[in-house]
Amino acid sequence: MKLSLNWLKSLLPISMKPEDLAHALTMTGLEVEAIERPFDHLDGMVAGRIFDIAPHPNADKLQTCKVDTGKQIFHVVCGAPNIQEGMMAPLAPAGTGMPDGTILKKGKIRGEISEGMLCSAKELELDNDHPGILPLPPGTSPGTPLSAVLDMADTVLTIGLTPNRVDCASVMGLAREIAAFGDQPFSPPAINVPGSDPSLGPISRHTSVTVEDPEGCPRYAARLLSDIRVAPSPAWLKNRLIAAGLRPINNIVDITNFVMLETGQPLHAFDFDTLEENRIVVRRAKQGETFITLDEKEHKLNTDMVMICDGKKPVAIGGVMGGLHSGVTEKTQRVLIESACFDAPSIRRTSKTLGISTDSSYRFERGVDPLGTLYALDRAAALMAELGKGKLADGSIDIHTLSPPKKPIPVTSRFINERIGLNLSAASMAALLSKVGFTAVVREESLQVEIPSFRVDISRKEDISEEVARLYGYDNIPVTFPEMPAETRLDPPSVGFRHKLQDHMTGLGFQEIITYSFVAKDSADKLRLPENHGIRASVSLQNPISEELAVMRTSLVPGLLGVLARNLAQQEKNLKFFEIGTTFTPVAGKDLPQEKEILILAWTGKRNPAGWHTRPADCDFFDMKGAVEALLRLIHVPAADFTAPENQADLPWTRRGSCACIHSDSTLLGHIYEVHPETARLHDVRQPVFIAELSLNTLMKQRKTLQHTKEIPRYPATTRDITLILDKSIPAGQVLARARENQPAILESVSIHDLYQGDKAPETKKSLTLRMVYRSQTETLADKKVNKVQEKISQSLQDSFQASLPS
Repeated sequence: MKLSLNWLKSLLPISMKPEDLAHALTMTGLEVEAIERPFDHLDGMVAGRIFDIAPHPNADKLQTCKVDTGKQIFHVVCGAPNIQEGMMAPLAPAGTGMPDGTILKKGKIRGEISEGMLCSAKELELDNDHPGILPLPPGTSPGTPLSAVLDMADTVLTIGLTPNRVDCASVMGLAREIAAFGDQPFSPPAINVPGSDPSLGPISRHTSVTVEDPEGCPRYAARLLSDIRVAPSPAWLKNRLIAAGLRPINNIVDITNFVMLETGQPLHAFDFDTLEENRIVVRRAKQGETFITLDEKEHKLNTDMVMICDGKKPVAIGGVMGGLHSGVTEKTQRVLIESACFDAPSIRRTSKTLGISTDSSYRFERGVDPLGTLYALDRAAALMAELGKGKLADGSIDIHTLSPPKKPIPVTSRFINERIGLNLSAASMAALLSKVGFTAVVREESLQVEIPSFRVDISRKEDISEEVARLYGYDNIPVTFPEMPAETRLDPPSVGFRHKLQDHMTGLGFQEIITYSFVAKDSADKLRLPENHGIRASVSLQNPISEELAVMRTSLVPGLLGVLARNLAQQEKNLKFFEIGTTFTPVAGKDLPQEKEILILAWTGKRNPAGWHTRPADCDFFDMKGAVEALLRLIHVPAADFTAPENQADLPWTRRGSCACIHSDSTLLGHIYEVHPETARLHDVRQPVFIAELSLNTLMKQRKTLQHTKEIPRYPATTRDITLILDKSIPAGQVLARARENQPAILESVSIHDLYQGDKAPETKKSLTLRMVYRSQTETLADKKVNKVQEKISQSLQDSFQASLPS
């Protein structure tokens, strides 16, 4: 928001220096980002009196003249057709910087000396279509600075408004704030609407307004003027708009912009004669309907958008932008002024969807004062009648379904003082609030605060405390320190457990990633989930950041594969990632989804970094299995079993034959698998990826908090191998589990030593070798004793699996 000090002073007497005013505004929460002089380009230019005009001897379209500035006579060559003897005009002497950056130099034009330049309004960037020299008032004294002649010596403060302070997106709103800390009363200027023209009669004779969408447009007001003269705006109006950063267009359009900047209420002026059936209908847009806006762009609409229509067609997108063919032009004779109040969320969605951001949408999408609609309408009507010489139809149209005023907010002085570190009485707080339009009823140390209609951002007592703090002055609040109780609060066990997991995973060589909790709607399709799969249904976001982040994730896999794809695209081929995140699965009959915290690991590329002494090898399923086993040992979860899933169709994103369930003490911890090549391809991943998913809650329950230690063995160990020929269909894990059952005390460990499936083995068979480690805690074992136990285990395995020993 740009605040012209000249404009401000027309509403409020103020003598503060711009720097002091900027500091005071900043200390009330309205940060001043810059202090500028928008008409600096006029510096060095003065008023000059033209005399002694003569034709240029070497050019038919040029003239030579002398210009008197009171102190010096300048010889100037000029080609403007409107210069006259005795005319007062802007002179830019040699050395002056022009608005386009050009520095004027003394020189010769077709052989004649020219010591400066007589300027047009266009060359001064004060107008767009005035090629002739800008005439100044005849009584102007030669040599007077041009900025003083045009009343353009102004200072502008650029204020960075926070989204909630739309009430300050106007000169009157800022004047109200400045009056508060200057202890000056402020009230909106009175409006003197001229009398209506009897020949026109009431406005109802000429037009009507029908609001079919009161939810999207709770208030719509209109006035009608006839015999309007569309012309350039007077200098004072142009200056106000230029200082605010707007380009003057014509007196009617400029008035709507002026009133919007002054009051904060956007307006729109329709050429009444372009409205079919001379009436207004406010309705919702039809799905797929198209509309061409003032900027000549066609937009596709949806049913969430409010449209302003005439009797047959749309003429404006409510609160955003007018249409191409209903605006005011030089031929306009009758004007219908619109002043409305729109639903803020609807305008915000419309502006975002269409990619249109205007001064009107900025205000409407944050919420305008619903009670300021008629004031702005009357202000615009009075100015149009004055500057456009228009005749007013009697009365106005005002269709509204306004909500009742906000209920007073109860709050105690103690609550406010504790929040902001002060010791003010309730009466003092009420006095502060009254400066910006609040009404507070004091009962002992309690307040009942009534909220003014223009403060749409105030809804609770915490807001009231913030108002008291900023009105008192942030720099006046003493520095205090919060109470810090001596007792310490321990984090929940899950926090410490999560930190341990992070430490262990980084120790195992994995890097942590954090992905969005939102994924694309087609993420379930990329996981190849069937229609009835348990994690296909998801929770949709009402206002997603983008289409790629439209639903809450039910699995961490899509996000993880997306990170892998981005890294692989950057030629990072060897990756080890982990993430601790939450999934959100909707539950039938409940408002909130079920949340599960998951640890997910991913490994792709080479097993080890490349080196001169090793040949790089690709990682595989068993590398990931080893990482999981190492993690379980570190967090003290009992040894895990890895078994094939009963129904791999439940995990369609995994590769068949490379998927296992992870159990500990018969409790399912999660799954380990290779990603199905098709799933990887759908995520733009072109190399094998191995993933493990573990339930965080289950891991916490399974870990053993009490650890047992063993004495370092005193006696040596001895090893034996058993090689079995058995069916390929028998999982090695079952053989291993059977070997460990009822194991004697001297059997320290059993592990798989070798597996062979090839030409030298029968087609339906495989050779599996188990390695047994025997050790006693009390003696050195004799071979006879070990062999006896070994033979017993071997026979048991042969009988259990119909296995044989190699011949």
